[in-house]
Amino acid sequence: MIVDTAFAMDGGSLGLSLTEGGLVSHYWMNRSIASLGTPKCNEISSESSVISSEERRTLLCRLQLLRGELVDADPNVYVIDEFLNVLSQV
Repeated sequence: MIVDTAFAMDGGSLGLSLTEGGLVSHYWMNRSIASLGTPKCNEISSESSVISSEERRTLLCRLQLLRGELVDADPNVYVIDEFLNVLSQV
């Protein structure tokens, strides 16, 4: 379940908070203007650090399932789709 989505004023970074089993997980996609053209652009972090390859695969599967439950008019769809686009790239 989506708890919250956010857009940062740094040039486009995106935030996503999900809940599962009563636990909330926070993710952040770095799209700051300062990161453009660097390996840090589109980097996804959790509360503690940049997520690992295994965490990326887990989050991708979780978001694919969640996206299937959302209608296109849902205000959270844009953020979910952006995360899915980045996560599906190696």
